[in-house]
Amino acid sequence: MRGKTQAMRLEKMMQRHIPLLAYSVTLPSMKIKSKRLKTLLKGDVLLLGISTLEMQLREDGIIYTSVKIKNSEKKLVLEVSEIEEVALNTYNTKKYKNIDFTLALVKSKKLEVGNTIEIDKSILDNIEVVVNHKTFAYGTLVNVNNKIAIEINKVI
Repeated sequence: MRGKTQAMRLEKMMQRHIPLLAYSVTLPSMKIKSKRLKTLLKGDVLLLGISTLEMQLREDGIIYTSVKIKNSEKKLVLEVSEIEEVALNTYNTKKYKNIDFTLALVKSKKLEVGNTIEIDKSILDNIEVVVNHKTFAYGTLVNVNNKIAIEINKVI
């Protein structure tokens, strides 16, 4: 009887504990010609084709939410602006490759519109450039003629 009571208490305790889910903070994906990717060097700049900083929270190839950035002095505050669950479009063909840009890993109990997540501003200086689920390079977020771009710091 005692073992059954302990098991019931443990079950109730586990129901109260909600695990934190991990999401990647990313920039929108882009496609690039395979030839261009092979010649990518330190100092090269990849234009993302966007003029405002858009970020997403992703997990296992699924975009879960779009986030807006609210600026504070030492931190970036990401506010969930819309909830969506969309599979990523990939362009991995012989001619084109899909590039993903990962900024950080964040944990959250649940995602709801209006929720905020604080992250350090230094993530903008160490963006992971991912091709075919492998780290290809690291870069820094830069502004080129009012367009968002990534300057490559290190090619792996």
